Amino acid sequence: MAIYHIVLIPEKKQRDRLNNLKNKLYAWWYRYTSRGNSHDVHISLNEIYFDDMWLITTIKEKLSKIAKRYKPFTLPYLEITDKIYKQTNNKELNEKYPNGRWWVSILFNNKDNELWFLAEELITMAKLLHIDDMASYIDKIKSLKNKDEQSNNILDYTANHMNICNYALPEKASEAKAIIEKYIPKEITFDTLALRNLDWKNEFEVKIKN
Repeated sequence: MAIYHIVLIPEKKQRDRLNNLKNKLYAWWYRYTSRGNSHDVHISLNEIYFDDMWLITTIKEKLSKIAKRYKPFTLPYLEITDKIYKQTNNKELNEKYPNGRWWVSILFNNKDNELWFLAEELITMAKLLHIDDMASYIDKIKSLKNKDEQSNNILDYTANHMNICNYALPEKASEAKAIIEKYIPKEITFDTLALRNLDWKNEFEVKIKN
């Protein structure tokens, strides 16, 4: 089965600005591995899986209808977090990163608002098509989080954050956070839904333009 994510992407000007910022953090040794950033900034909304490629057309049709019911999302961020994940349920990562892995992310409010309504609608769509993989997605995120931070609330794992500098070096995380705080806009407008494969390529994009 091929795995895909349905993601929410910023409007082009802000997307380019945030991608440029992320590229610099990826390339300038703020992370354990310094390399180019190969994918757009985004908020993950849903994980799905399927093998029948004809479903891509069906999913695009359904996302186009859903997108017409929403206006672009202009979201103020709650905070920029530089969270360390050290004692997790993933033994391999604990051994590989004994000093922990810092995750520098932009957090958004998704409680009882349009962002969460959209995420719920996408989960319902996936379940009706029998392609929903959110349980697996959440299990993977749980394996990366500290053991004392586990939650049974799906809101704690999806439609609430945008990673900017994951696997950050412990000694560089605070500096990366300060750079992000200096250069990101106070509000970010998201106007595009996309179906993204695990190679970080979009199978298609749908504009939100009610």
